[in-house]
This record gives sequence, C-alpha cells and structure tokens, in this order.
Amino acid sequence: MELTRRKKAGIVALVVMAAFGVSQYVAATWIEVGISQSVLVGASSEGTMYDLEVAVSNPTLLPISVGQTSFDVTKDGHPIGSGEIEAFVMPVLGRITVEGTYLVDADAAESDSVVRISGTTEYSLIFGSISIPFEYDTADGFIHRT
Repeated sequence: MELTRRKKAGIVALVVMAAFGVSQYVAATWIEVGISQSVLVGASSEGTMYDLEVAVSNPTLLPISVGQTSFDVTKDGHPIGSGEIEAFVMPVLGRITVEGTYLVDADAAESDSVVRISGTTEYSLIFGSISIPFEYDTADGFIHRT
C-alpha cells in the first residue's frame, strides 16, 4: 500500500505541528518572572499598602495570557498580608512590566523587615495551561520557581 503525495504531506504537517507545540510548551516553562520594585504607597489603620512592579519575559512564539494572580506575604513563615497582580498578555518573544499591589497587615512588625512574597501564576496556552509557583524575598530578590 503506497501513500499518496497528499497523505505524505499531511503526515509531515502533523509531525511539524506536534514538534512546534512541544517546543513552545518547553519554552513556556522558561518564562522569567522578576519583581523589579516594591514602593510604599501609604499606611492606614488596615495596614501598609505597596505598589509592586513585576517584569515578565516570554521566550515563546505565542502570546500568552496570564490571569489575575493572587499571592501571600509572609514573615518568618507567618502570613502578614496579601496582594494581586493584574491580568495581562505576554507579547511574543518579548518583555512586559505589570503592576500589582499588596497590603501588609497593620499588626505586622516594622516595615524594614524581610518578607517573602509567594504565589502561583497560571499561563494559558492554546493547548493547555502551565502553573508556575514563584517566590520573592525582599532581602535576596527573586528566589526561584518552586
């Protein structure tokens, strides 16, 4: 049984599409996330509010949609606040800076203490999604994807 030219082309196209999909999925796991700055906005009876600037780079050939990301702020393993990063779309082979905010509870210790920001970002791809946990330590900077 001989394959026609059309069937051969279809098989080659399917293999190429599968290879592209796998390569983009692997590239998406290498997305870089870093907190570029955290600025004190103000204090109230509820706590201290900070603006957060997060830089994200996309090494894939696909625009990637990221939903709103919630995260926790802890000190010495104890929760002292929470925050959110707005939803955004990462540009193809590009870098974007997005804004977020977080609130440290009023009863938390002094503001110059070391805190850890941790959460999970979910990236929506055409063929699925990837959840990548992240941590940021105000003393050491970006720690790792856990």
